[in-house]
Formats: sequence, C-alpha cells, structure tokens
Amino acid sequence: MKFKAAGLINLILILVAQICAQQPEYRAFWIETFNTSINNHADVVSIINNVRLAGCNAVFVQVRRRGDSWYLNSLEPPADRVAIQPGFDPLADLITEAHANGIEVHAFVIIGAIWNSDPTTRPPENPNHVFNKHGYNQAAGKLL
Repeated sequence: MKFKAAGLINLILILVAQICAQQPEYRAFWIETFNTSINNHADVVSIINNVRLAGCNAVFVQVRRRGDSWYLNSLEPPADRVAIQPGFDPLADLITEAHANGIEVHAFVIIGAIWNSDPTTRPPENPNHVFNKHGYNQAAGKLL
C-alpha cells in the first residue's frame, strides 16, 4: 500500500511539474511580401501596431522572395519593381520596432524560387539578379 501511495504522489508531482514547465505560446503574424508592404517606416509601424493590437508576441517575416532581398548588405539585389524607400532596410527597421514593443522577429526565406515562370513576366531589371546571371539569357530572350 505504501508503494502505491508513493507512486501516486510521484505521478502527481511529475504531472504538476510538466504543467508548470510549459513554454509560452506563439501568437504570431505571418508577413509575406507578395501582398504585404514593408517598403518604408510607416508600413513597418502599421504592421507592428496591428500585431500589438491583436495581442500577438511574434512575427514571421519573409525577407527573400525570388532571388531578391528585403534587407541591406545582401549578396542578392533589393526587391525588383517594389517601391522600397532608397537606403531603407525593412528587416532592420522591423526588428527595431518589434523589439521596442516586446515582439519577437523570425525571418524566413524562399530558397528555391528565383523568378516567375510566367512567360509574360519581364525578367528582373537588376543585371546582378541570380536569374539574369544564371537562369536567363537577355540577348537571346530565353532560359539557359
């Protein structure tokens, strides 16, 4: 009987310890750059205000879409045909604003895509874009 009581007490203590040790939950926004503008400081402030008002504690933000970037100091060119304010670093600004509001930032990248396969879409304008260097022959107008 003593062993059963001791076992039951140990089981209860283990369960209570597990409940107390649970990690806080993520309540996050998913920010993708096809439909969400993060091209200037006002965009970033608006996003962070919405995250805060929704009671969220994290954002997952897309910083690479198709061989382009939403952060400075990248080997890849800035996003093409998007009105990013010159000299503006969307990721750095988002991190600064989010952390000031107690919000975590997690960056995600699309690693496989370098451009759109739609033949009516013009190739990227930047000659250093990976698609122009390794995937498309501008002079011949065809894929390599």
